[in-house]
Amino acid sequence: MKKSLLIICLFLISGIFIASANNPVVKKTKKGKKLLVEVAIEGSVSLYVHESKYLKATIPEDPMESYTETKKSYFIGTENKDVIQELTFANYKELLLAELIDCPKLADNIGKKGYRFANLDTIIDKHNDQ
Repeated sequence: MKKSLLIICLFLISGIFIASANNPVVKKTKKGKKLLVEVAIEGSVSLYVHESKYLKATIPEDPMESYTETKKSYFIGTENKDVIQELTFANYKELLLAELIDCPKLADNIGKKGYRFANLDTIIDKHNDQ
């Protein structure tokens, strides 16, 4: 039993680092927590992705039958700030509007078709291209 749990823990730990192997950097969040994040877009405004793997369910008879789930979290950062802020569906408009203040045409489109949470990469690319 202990050996099985150890194998699962090692799998989970190694999975986090493997998932973040593309362009990994350590960044500090606004809450002071340090995270290993992947640089998705780099520029005056940057987009970072943090993948967390966690144990989803355990079957008491056989712990090896447990499985993991991956959660992606998105963060925004700028060149002139040392911290990154998590973007969620609930706060992405507010945070993007604050960071895109120098691009009023782009800021006006936030929340409209093509400029929603699912389009974070496109929005940040357009900002950095201006």
